Amino acid sequence: MPTLPPDLPEETVDLYSKALEQPPLTRETLKEMVQNKLRQLKAVAQNSEQVDITLAEEVADGLLKLIEETPQSELSYVQAACAYFASNEDVLADLESIAGFDDDARVFNAVCGHLSRKDLEVV
Repeated sequence: MPTLPPDLPEETVDLYSKALEQPPLTRETLKEMVQNKLRQLKAVAQNSEQVDITLAEEVADGLLKLIEETPQSELSYVQAACAYFASNEDVLADLESIAGFDDDARVFNAVCGHLSRKDLEVV
């Protein structure tokens, strides 16, 4: 198994590790995964103030850039971050709190750091 990004938050390690062990998906499939999740979130956000759609969009945009620009040899890290973003069962429930995407952002930032792409990190 590939090594985990060093800055990965401890509470996200289990879910991220499971995602990292999955068979590789195509870049197109990863893009669809991220875009579908964002579409779902935008639909929910219209009726809820509990969704930080701005942060979700920033993470999604960054993931889409990583999908395009990451070498194949490192793509498993991006795939795991995409799976984490797309999951409804992550550490902070995405739709139950305004902070629901904070863990997704921290995972994304850890992957960016690991891939030397700190230019894409979100705040």
